[in-house]
Amino acid sequence: MKLAAVVKELDAYFNIADWPPDPAMKDWVPKTYAHAGYDYREVFESVFCEKFNGLMLRAGNEVKRVFCSAFATPDVLTTIFDSHTSDALIFLHHP
Repeated sequence: MKLAAVVKELDAYFNIADWPPDPAMKDWVPKTYAHAGYDYREVFESVFCEKFNGLMLRAGNEVKRVFCSAFATPDVLTTIFDSHTSDALIFLHHP
């Protein structure tokens, strides 16, 4: 499936356009990456940089598998990476 179609469906389902920027993420993301000396805006999706919700990172344009989790803990990420799945979408509540 095309990533654009998945994002469109999820954005519509969660009404991303109707929500203001997430206040906690709007504070946390810039501070965290500034502390690391990394300009997240060069890598993160532009809508995410405005809303701090929605698609955060794009690794490709196809989605063959979706992984879901509340948190991106080391165990969760190890399981995903050990699956050797390409063209995957990692759907997290807390990135």
